[in-house]
Amino acid sequence: MTEVEDENYRKLGFPYLKRAFTKPSDIFSTLLLLGPDIIKSAVAQQSGIKLGICALPISFSFGCVSYSLLLLTSVIGDQKLMPASPDFPCVVINSQSGHSRNNSSWILGRLMRDFPDWMDESMKLWANTPTLCVGIYEPKAEPNQGMPVPDWIAFSGLVAIVCQLLLTVGPILLYSDWTVLLITVMGNLLVWLTILLPAWSNEKWVCRKNTTQSFIITRGNGGQHAIVILGNGKGLNLEDLASAHKPVGSKTRWSVFLLALLQVVLLVMCASANEGNGSRFLLAIGAVGMGQNILVAAYPRDPSALGIHLEYKAHFVKENTFATILEVEKNYPGIGNTMVSTFFPSGLRDESEAQLREVQDSRNG
Repeated sequence: MTEVEDENYRKLGFPYLKRAFTKPSDIFSTLLLLGPDIIKSAVAQQSGIKLGICALPISFSFGCVSYSLLLLTSVIGDQKLMPASPDFPCVVINSQSGHSRNNSSWILGRLMRDFPDWMDESMKLWANTPTLCVGIYEPKAEPNQGMPVPDWIAFSGLVAIVCQLLLTVGPILLYSDWTVLLITVMGNLLVWLTILLPAWSNEKWVCRKNTTQSFIITRGNGGQHAIVILGNGKGLNLEDLASAHKPVGSKTRWSVFLLALLQVVLLVMCASANEGNGSRFLLAIGAVGMGQNILVAAYPRDPSALGIHLEYKAHFVKENTFATILEVEKNYPGIGNTMVSTFFPSGLRDESEAQLREVQDSRNG
C-alpha cells in the first residue's frame, strides 16, 4: 500500500469503521430486517404459554420488523399464524386404524425432536443404541391437556426485558437521550401484542380431546425412537393435531396488519436515531433480545411446556427393530403390529411374519 493509499484509508476507511461501532444505529436498523426465522421459531414455541390469563412474552430483538411482514404474508396467504411446516419431520400413526400421516403440527415435531432430552432416565441408557427404542407413555388427568405449564425458559423473556430496560438507563444518564427507552418499550410491546393474539392457542391445539385412541410418533422407517401415547380417555387426538388447520379470522388478519405497520414505524424511528449517542446501547439491547430468542427457539423443552402432559409407563429395546416391535406387541396388543408397515414397508420375512402371528394367536387362543 502506497503512502497516498494509506492516507486515503485512514481518512476514508477507518473513520467509517470507527463510526459503525461508536454510533451503530444504521447497523441496528438494518439488523431489524434480518433473522426472522429465529423469531418465527421463538414465537411458535412461546405462544399460548400463560401465567394465569396473561401470555408470557419474548423480548424485542433483531429481525422483528422482517418477522412481522413474514407473519402478515402467512395470515393472508396460508391463513395461519403458526409456521406452515414443523422444523422436525415425523409421522403420526393411529394404532387402531393403522393409518399414518405426515405431521404438520409444530408441537408434535418438537415433542419428537426433544425426546432424547425428556425421555425417562431408564431409557437414556439406550439412547445411543442403533436399534429402535420404544417409549410407552400415558396422558395425565392433570394439568389439562392443551394447557402448557410454564418452565424457566418461558420466564426468560421477562428477565431479558428487565435487562434491556436497565440498558436504557445509560443513554438517559449520560446523554439525556430518551429515544432508546422509547424504542425498547415500543419494540417489546409490539412483540408482546403479537403473542397475545388468541388465535395462536386456537390454532396450536386444534384437535379433539379425551380420546381413547392410542398413537405412535416416530421419524418413520430408520428412526431410532418411537413414542407410544396410550389412549386412556384423557389425552389429545394426535391424528387431529397432526393435520388439522383452523384458518385465522379477519380480526386476526387486521391485527397482524396493524402490528406490521407499527413495526415499520419502529424501523423508521431507529433509522432517525442515527445521530443519537445511545445507538451503541440499542445494539446491546438487540443482542440481549436475540440471545433470549435463540434460547426459546432452540432449547429442548419438556412435553408439559408444549401442553402435552405425559406419564412414563415402560420402554422396549431389543437387539433389532423387529425384536423390539415384537416385544411391544406382546405387552400392548395391536400397537406393535401397527408399527410393522412403517418400519418394514416392504413387508416382513416369512419367519418374522410367523413369529408375529404366533404372538397374536397365543393371545387370542
